Amino acid sequence: SRGGTTPWGTWLSCQEAQGLAGGDGAGLVWECDPTGVRSAVPRPALGVRTHGSVAVDPSDGRCYLTEAHRDGRLYRFIPSLDPLGPDSLAEGRLEAMAVGADGAVSWLEVADPSGAVAPTRVQAAAASVTPMGGGVAVYDSTLWFTTGINDRVHIVDLAAGRHRLVWD
Repeated sequence: SRGGTTPWGTWLSCQEAQGLAGGDGAGLVWECDPTGVRSAVPRPALGVRTHGSVAVDPSDGRCYLTEAHRDGRLYRFIPSLDPLGPDSLAEGRLEAMAVGADGAVSWLEVADPSGAVAPTRVQAAAASVTPMGGGVAVYDSTLWFTTGINDRVHIVDLAAGRHRLVWD
């Protein structure tokens, strides 16, 4: 499975399988101890869906997640606990990115990250579609991510709240 590292030394393993919260454990992000000392911890606050990858911004602990679905969205998770602490991913707000015609970025809240009532992408129907979201990285206040169906590379200036395509 794809995923990413955290600033506090764990690995986030992203499952592409769809599942239900409290069900078979599929469709979750699992926080793993790369040394194998501690058991993996499911992080349902990051959403239950077909995950692509995840990147954690080391400056504020926010997570950016792609969705491996043809109608996927790009998500942002804002921790409500210590943003760079060991349990920062236990609680927080999940949002989906919306891009205006002028490239301005806004974020729409996903009310039910578990997807129990409706898939997260349906809850964020007004958010921008990022088809088959793949790799994602945060570097120097910029977010880079790929979309697989249309073979594109995107960049979001996090400080300015602007999106643009850098490769098509």
